[in-house]
Amino acid sequence: MLAEGDKLFFTGKACKRGHVSPHNEHGDCTQRHVMRLAERRDAV
Repeated sequence: MLAEGDKLFFTGKACKRGHVSPHNEHGDCTQRHVMRLAERRDAV
């Protein structure tokens, strides 16, 4: 998928934090990314 230019891929496996969600091109779990953005937003 990444070779075709897609930004996300889904393995069906849980990340190290237990989330089962698509990963971005860097291998980061998208659910964790959303949680980090919310933490930053709430900290301000």
